[in-house]
Amino acid sequence: MKKLLGQLVKINSTFPNEKQLALFLEKYLKKIGFKTKRQLVAKNRFNLLAEKGKGKKAILFYGHLDTVGICQGWKTNPFSLCQKQDKLFSLGARDMKSGIVAILKAVESINNNGLKVKIAFCVDEENISQGAFKLITSAWLKDVGLVVSADSGDIFKESKLPFRYILGRRGRCVISVEIPGKSVHGAFPQKGINAIDEASRFILALTKLRQPKHKDLASSSLFVRKIDCQSLGLSLADKTLLEIDKQLVPPEDPKKSLALISSFSRKLYNRGILKPELKKRFKAYLKPRKTAYLKPFIQDKDNKLIKMIDKIIYQKYGLVDHNYGLSVADDNIFYHYLTVPVVCLGVKGGNPHQANEWVSFKSMRELVTIYELLLKQILLKLL
Repeated sequence: MKKLLGQLVKINSTFPNEKQLALFLEKYLKKIGFKTKRQLVAKNRFNLLAEKGKGKKAILFYGHLDTVGICQGWKTNPFSLCQKQDKLFSLGARDMKSGIVAILKAVESINNNGLKVKIAFCVDEENISQGAFKLITSAWLKDVGLVVSADSGDIFKESKLPFRYILGRRGRCVISVEIPGKSVHGAFPQKGINAIDEASRFILALTKLRQPKHKDLASSSLFVRKIDCQSLGLSLADKTLLEIDKQLVPPEDPKKSLALISSFSRKLYNRGILKPELKKRFKAYLKPRKTAYLKPFIQDKDNKLIKMIDKIIYQKYGLVDHNYGLSVADDNIFYHYLTVPVVCLGVKGGNPHQANEWVSFKSMRELVTIYELLLKQILLKLL
């Protein structure tokens, strides 16, 4: 298991460069008896789809191929697995090459017992989920009765289980904001309004904006992800462009979040925090992108398959600990576009999207065990 993870992390699959990892996994899946096919997403980028078995219904194990890029602060080679006690360090160790390993190891020994197993490894999850959106358009999913994602992510509360059992996630959107100023000659700044100063006041006020709360998904949140502004010559800046990354909890959605920011800005102008005479030039809109923004979701705990998963976990560990993800994942897409239960069973680890990312080796082993239990007890008999 550790050897396989080491092989995967040596392959640089930072998006959009997932091809080499996909080729490695394609060869591996064929070796253990899976039929595979490629679903083209873009030039040199494809989803890897695999299946084994002849049942009428299938269980889909899901993972994504890409990782984020390398950031500053790594103490070890990010493309070489380094072990320190139970922690395995490398780029993608937790997010999510360890989940891919768990899937592969769990399905190696399955046989044709009436259960069809499907595996989808998609591109672009760390960007705008082009792979997952492409997948949901495919008839290949028509016999899937349950989606099990191996992408753990950050959670609302620390799990008591040796892995993470996630039944919902926050959503996300990006809102573009244009904050106006009044350009004048820079020798007389008192006669104009610097759009950079206006943006600074807007951002400071934004930190105090009260966020909606949810009992399972905690509080909604936001941060400013981009500031773009400069003056032309010796002049005050006429406009500042901001991008606000907004995480969503029910009943929020992208349109409601945009309305919240728009209403908030009007209050700032009405209160004189921003210059009222510039109010009509203020703009806020959802940043355009190729794929839809991801809405939050909460999986129904009373679903019969969820209850069966609960029973399997309880029999093994003596407890069930439902958790909820604070970050979006392709799970959000499957929940809103398919009509089947979506659960995430993922590893424990730390430092995703930052230096010195790590995964618990014990958690990897336990995740393989729980996947094997799901398969042995033929979950989809209940469908």
